[in-house]
Amino acid sequence: MKFDKAFSVISRINQSAAFLFILSLILLLVVGLGTELLNGRKPHAGEIAVSEKKPGGEDKKILSFGGFHRISGTDVMTADISERQASIAPYERASNEKVKNVIFISTKENKAHLLFPHSNYRILSSGTVTIGGRYGDNEGDAARAFTYQFVKDDTNKDQELNEEDSQTMGLAYPDGTGAVDILNGFDHLIATEALDASTLSVIYQKGDKVISANYSLRTLKLISTTVITDLLVLNTHG
Repeated sequence: MKFDKAFSVISRINQSAAFLFILSLILLLVVGLGTELLNGRKPHAGEIAVSEKKPGGEDKKILSFGGFHRISGTDVMTADISERQASIAPYERASNEKVKNVIFISTKENKAHLLFPHSNYRILSSGTVTIGGRYGDNEGDAARAFTYQFVKDDTNKDQELNEEDSQTMGLAYPDGTGAVDILNGFDHLIATEALDASTLSVIYQKGDKVISANYSLRTLKLISTTVITDLLVLNTHG
């Protein structure tokens, strides 16, 4: 009987120890999640917190600056500005971030301006145009223009601005000034190439048509356009 009581006491002690161990693990998990939540809501290096007024109150967002780099052939530094919701975990930030604007800084005058006057759009891609190619941001190849693809509206009504929505392409001077929309509502950008110092070639798909358009890099205006898929339509009259 004494042994039975001893074993019973030992069993209870073991059960209590196991319970305390599990409880401590749960507490550590809760504390860890709480710490990640607080860290996710705090701006980190290169980030600032902003408030956006909405009908139901204010929504906290965090803006982060990408790495600044000089645009070749200019005295301008540029960087993307990304926006994210305050996430619960640091590893979620990358998938949560969306490029909402581009900033340009004149190093001569030390003045800055934004590509858009607001951050309501989502920028899908951007880059400089050089004679060597759209992304040839090389020291010896001066930028001729700045191009960008972005989404203005949630055209497919999925509550997100992404690649599935109708896209717009914009063109600006290398320093980010004079920005204008040159393509609206296209489906796919096939090619962008500087033909020479003053002409930009843009080939894109819109519906069942593939279109080639040339733009002036001096005036940022359309020079000519042609539907190249018209060549694929057979002439039934011979």
